Amino acid sequence: MLKYLKIKINNIVTKVSVQINLLLKKIFPIKNVYNVDETIDFLLKTKSSISRLGDGEFHLIFGRSSLGFQKNSLELQQSLKKILKNDVKGLIVAIPHNIIYMDDLLPYSFDFWRHFYGTLYYKLYPILVKNKFYADTGLSRLYMGYKDKNNPKIAERFAKVRLLWEGQNIIIVEGTDSKLGTINNFFANSASLKRIICPSKNAFEKIETIEKEIVNNYNKDDIIILALGPTATVLAYNLAQKGIRSLDLGHIDVEYEWFKMKATDKVPIKGKILNEVVNTQSNSESFKNIEYENSIIITLT
Repeated sequence: MLKYLKIKINNIVTKVSVQINLLLKKIFPIKNVYNVDETIDFLLKTKSSISRLGDGEFHLIFGRSSLGFQKNSLELQQSLKKILKNDVKGLIVAIPHNIIYMDDLLPYSFDFWRHFYGTLYYKLYPILVKNKFYADTGLSRLYMGYKDKNNPKIAERFAKVRLLWEGQNIIIVEGTDSKLGTINNFFANSASLKRIICPSKNAFEKIETIEKEIVNNYNKDDIIILALGPTATVLAYNLAQKGIRSLDLGHIDVEYEWFKMKATDKVPIKGKILNEVVNTQSNSESFKNIEYENSIIITLT
C-alpha cells in the first residue's frame, strides 16, 4: 500500500512538473537554435568546428552520476557548462533543436523530448546564452527518429554532411567499439583516413592524453572526426582553441547504417556495439576488417 502511494505521488509530482515546464517554455521560449539543414549549411559555409551537447550532456550538467559509459565529475560538469557560453572563434555549439520543433518525429522520439524539456526546462533555459546562436545536435541523428523515413531530404542531408570532409585527410577519434565508416562508404570520399582508438567507457579520464595524441598526429588542414560521447564535446572545444577543426558527430555513422538498411527500428549492426541496442557485444568481438585495422595509428585503452 505504501509503495503504491509513493508511485501515485511521484506520478502526480511529475505531471505537475511537466505542466509547469511547458508553461515556462511558452513564456520564455528558446528561439536561437538552427535547424539541422541550417546547421549543415553553416558548417559547409564557415568550415567551423562543432561541439554537441545533447540530452546526455545536459543530464551530466544537471547532476546525473553517470551515462552508463561515462562517469560524471565536477571537472566534466564545469567543462560542459563553459562550452555552452564559449565565444571561441571557429566553433559553434549545438543543442537539441527538438526543444523547439518536434512535429516531424516519431511518437516515441516526440515523447522522449517532451519529457526531457517537460522536466528540465526550468534548468535548461537559464544556462543558455540568450543572444547566442546554437547549432542542432540533430546533425548526428538524421534518420531513425523521423516519421517520414522516405523523405528525400534525409538522403540529401547525409550527402551534404559528407561534403564536409570530401577530398580531405581525416582523423577519426572514437571508442574501441564504434568503428565509424566500416562496412559502408561514409568516409570513402576523404583523401585519407586514420584512427585514434580510445576507451569506450570513461574516456574523459584520459582526455589530456587523447588531446595530446591528436595534436601530435595532426597535419595542417586535417579534419578531426569525434565520436566519444561527452569527451568529444570537450575535445571539440579544446581543439578549436588550438585552431584545429573538429566535428563532433557521435551517432551519425550508426544512423547512416540504418538509413542504408531502410530500418524502421534500432537494430544491431555488424561489427558495432550500440548502447541503444541490447546484446550487441558479440558483434564487435567477432569483427575483423583489415582496412579498419590498418587505419589505426594510436590505441589508448
